Amino acid sequence: MDGQPRNLAPDPLPGGLADGGALARDYAFRPLDGALELALSNVASQARHTPQAVTAMLASALASLAGGEPSPDRVAALCVADRQWLMRELERILGTQQRWLSATCDVCRSRFDLQIDPAALPIKPAGSGFPQARVTWDGHEYLLRVPCGLDQAWLAETQDAGVDAARALAARLVQSVDGALTQDFDAMQLPDDWFVAVDQVLDDMAPAMATKALAACPECGQANTVALEPYGVLARSDTELLDDVHCLASHYHWSEREILALPRARRHDYLRRIDAARGLAQ
Repeated sequence: MDGQPRNLAPDPLPGGLADGGALARDYAFRPLDGALELALSNVASQARHTPQAVTAMLASALASLAGGEPSPDRVAALCVADRQWLMRELERILGTQQRWLSATCDVCRSRFDLQIDPAALPIKPAGSGFPQARVTWDGHEYLLRVPCGLDQAWLAETQDAGVDAARALAARLVQSVDGALTQDFDAMQLPDDWFVAVDQVLDDMAPAMATKALAACPECGQANTVALEPYGVLARSDTELLDDVHCLASHYHWSEREILALPRARRHDYLRRIDAARGLAQ
């Protein structure tokens, strides 16, 4: 049914949050009404960067997360794939998951359109031991955690600060060396081989959502790799919602507050009745 969220997702988070050594992977979204839709648009527009917008939007939209409250801190602690998963689910609930994308063929340079259903794209599950990974290098054992929303926000805020982002991020992720806990780990002097090993192990350990799709050019048949925006719901405008409010207020003379309090599905039921009365729908 249009706009009806699932109280509990049949598919759990790809990763999850560790709670007392066990991973909790459940979540539930709040019932969707116009007031929440408008609030989601507002929090996205007020954020300084994409990671902050994702955290704010999910903290507003979720009713529960991994057996607890969906506080901004807990949302930010989710691994990257979990955050992308939840944003995709929110996009589905808002009725905007099916997308049309435009691409340019790498060979003949023709422009073409393709429709993407993110729910049909593959997901790589988390590796054993998630959310931590061990790297043995040059006789030492490094314990690292997979990147999360906090790291995304940190990267967004330091990318223009003249920092070697890849090395600095790897340093943030180191939890211990040979069993000894570390703070402010200095990875800047380590050779490139160390970073290659760390990157490979973290890629194997972390779950991942597909962010690219193959599409054949309809003109020449060339297979093209098309980038997918995992946070496309952030670009969703509140124009349609405000048009809905205007239409319902004009016909039923309800207040904005009354209209925004309607569940999304109920609001659309009334709009269909208005269209039917105009002869625009059956």
